[in-house]
Amino acid sequence: MNDDKWTELIVSLPIGTTVLGIVDQLYPFGFFVQLDAHPNIRAIVEINNYRPSGVAVTASEFPRPGSPVSAIVVGHADKDHQIRLRIAPDTPNT
Repeated sequence: MNDDKWTELIVSLPIGTTVLGIVDQLYPFGFFVQLDAHPNIRAIVEINNYRPSGVAVTASEFPRPGSPVSAIVVGHADKDHQIRLRIAPDTPNT
C-alpha cells in the first residue's frame, strides 16, 4: 500500500472508531483481525490490548480463528501499515 492510500485509510479509521472483523491468525503476542470493511488491511490486537473481562489474559484465551470480534482502533503503525486494536469491557458488542 502506498503512503497516500495509507493516509486515506487512517483518516477513515480514526482512533476511537469501532470496527468489526474476524480473527485471522493467532500468535503468542496477539492476534490479527481481518476487518469487514477493509479486508486487505492488517489489524492487530496485541496481548496487552485484549482484556475482554477487564483483566490481563494469556494467549491461550484468545478467540479462535474465524471468531467474529468488535474492537476499537487505538493506533496506526505507519511503518507496518497496521491498525492497532483494543478489545476490552468498554468495547461495544457486535
